[in-house]
Amino acid sequence: MTYEHNKFIKYNGKCQKDNQGESGLLQQALSLPIRSVDELIRNSFMHNEYSRVKKMISVLFLLLLSGLTWGGDGLEWADSDNGKDINWYKATQYCASNGKGWRLPTEAELLANFQSGHEKLCGFYSAKCRVSSNSRLTGSAFWTNEEHLSFTAWSVNLISGSAIGRNVEHRSHLRALCVRRL
Repeated sequence: MTYEHNKFIKYNGKCQKDNQGESGLLQQALSLPIRSVDELIRNSFMHNEYSRVKKMISVLFLLLLSGLTWGGDGLEWADSDNGKDINWYKATQYCASNGKGWRLPTEAELLANFQSGHEKLCGFYSAKCRVSSNSRLTGSAFWTNEEHLSFTAWSVNLISGSAIGRNVEHRSHLRALCVRRL
């Protein structure tokens, strides 16, 4: 794969000269927040369309080689949670009703969202959750799609990052935050 040096790229809203080649692009892509990789690709070139497409293909190829997936984790998070207390059965139905592929996240997906996240207001008492998604949250505890023991399923608290097994009929302060694979 060839790469033309000394081209200008649009990066974080500014034009700058890119004379680092493909490895420089990969370093830029890997150093960006998860949501910014697609921004780098979308705004990669400012001149003719052929170069723009060529550059996007080059960046995608490098991202695939590095083991990254589109969107960082390959997941699309819902714009907001369900907005009110909900038990596990209804939470599962709520996500499925959003369309093809929508579901409750796994415990690992919610914890990864927490661990790579930033603080934002969520729910009651002006609590601060940590999330990497831009979802609007009305609560701090969310159901996963994983059952725990008989009649229980895992939930994750996005204030503390803790996972707790709860009775599937329990609904107080629990929400559904839906996700789907891209």
